[in-house]
Amino acid sequence: MTQTNEERRIAHKLWNDTHKEEQHAYAAAYRARHKEEINTYNATYKAAHQEEAANYRALHRNELLASRRTYYVKHQKESIAYQATYRLAHQRERVAYDRLYRASHPQQSAERCRQQRARKHGATIGPIDLEAIKIRDKMRCSICGKRVNEKLKHPNPYSLSFDHSHPLSLLGPHSQENQRVAHRRCNTKRGAGRIPVQMVLL
Repeated sequence: MTQTNEERRIAHKLWNDTHKEEQHAYAAAYRARHKEEINTYNATYKAAHQEEAANYRALHRNELLASRRTYYVKHQKESIAYQATYRLAHQRERVAYDRLYRASHPQQSAERCRQQRARKHGATIGPIDLEAIKIRDKMRCSICGKRVNEKLKHPNPYSLSFDHSHPLSLLGPHSQENQRVAHRRCNTKRGAGRIPVQMVLL
């Protein structure tokens, strides 16, 4: 007797459900045998469809993030193990990339460090526009009142830094209104244990 499309679909799903391990093993073996061809194809496809991929990610950002979170929750142990193995295997590349990124994005790198420090203190983290802070403060040090030369780079003591008016250690927020332009030297000398000053009203 000829099966209907619905019967074939149900039979196919039943077979897939009862042979999952065999299918996974076959797929893994196939990927191992054809690794170079698969990588070459993927790289070629990505290069030819960069704009479409970027548009898709932009349109489906929330769904993609939700899918990643769901996968991570279901496969947390495997994900952590994979990340640890990957970091260990690509340690040199990661160090080289981090150095290059810090050199070409000094302000973004410094802001990332400030956010990490804020998290350690349990501080509230808000959206921050460093360029807006510089314009607001007219590039003058909030501690000594003298002008800050943005061309000077770390570790120059008079290079640009951002001071928390209400210190993170005293539960001050990591927010735009709580950050002010300061010389690195002035910021360091002022320290974290001082009395908080009034935050800037935006």
